[in-house]
Amino acid sequence: MELWITQRFNGISYGALLFLLAGGLSLIFGMTRIVNMTHGSYYLLGSYVGLTVIWQSGHFLLAILAGAVAIALLGVVESWKIRAMPMVMGTCPNSCPPNRRWW
Repeated sequence: MELWITQRFNGISYGALLFLLAGGLSLIFGMTRIVNMTHGSYYLLGSYVGLTVIWQSGHFLLAILAGAVAIALLGVVESWKIRAMPMVMGTCPNSCPPNRRWW
């Protein structure tokens, strides 16, 4: 009987996790109106970083913090590279100085 209760709680917690991920993704897709499938890989990379920290230190809260910081840094680097790309390609938006290219 105890096995069934444990499995029921496991199923409910896993379903809640999937609901949170799906709700977050649908919120992001609805607000930005852009379907970006890399969000799933960001979740996966953050969980790998967290799992590695748990294996090395055994501290769960440190793993959550490390995963969040790693993905935040990756997001900052990616947004910086995406903003710099039009300048490198020579197709600057209005914010670029006139007659100035990066190469």
